[in-house]
Amino acid sequence: MASLKHLLDHSDELKESGEFSRARRCLEEGLAGLPPQHPDAATLRVALAGVLLKVGEILQAAVHVEAAVEIRSSFFGTDHRHTQETLCIFGFVLSKMGDFLGAIEAFRQAHTSLETTLGASHPETLKVLRFLGVALFEQELFPEAFETIERARSTCMEVLGPHHPETEASNYCYQKCLDMSAQATFLLQHEFQRV
Repeated sequence: MASLKHLLDHSDELKESGEFSRARRCLEEGLAGLPPQHPDAATLRVALAGVLLKVGEILQAAVHVEAAVEIRSSFFGTDHRHTQETLCIFGFVLSKMGDFLGAIEAFRQAHTSLETTLGASHPETLKVLRFLGVALFEQELFPEAFETIERARSTCMEVLGPHHPETEASNYCYQKCLDMSAQATFLLQHEFQRV
């Protein structure tokens, strides 16, 4: 079997050139050559999920990421950074499926663990906090969503500075949520005036 790095690099090249079926085949062949619980199998499953998301196979992507979480949990432990980052990816996939409650649960668990292991102001921890805020917003839990996104945004500004990519992403999400909230309020007011 080719090295893990070679497989990932090759599948990335195929994805970038739009050859998703070949990228999928490359990763599936790599998976077939590994024991199911090998940590590299988790890495390949996450990469395969990325390909599957690109072609709209969200359910299959979820199956692979969930398996990757299980592999990393058993190999590294549940609180390890790799496990929690994979759990965060699982939350992202769940949100793509419209399962915002499942996504919220995954993001909360990942955030709590990363806050303990990496610290509250680590960019990875803040990214998961932002993802949690967006999932809360999608579930229409607006007060908690705004508080969560604002906490991520203000910590990013304070610790990482205004030009850090995570600060910019948090600012964008906060503004997007404000815009969507204002639009929803306008539509509701307009609807009440018609009645």
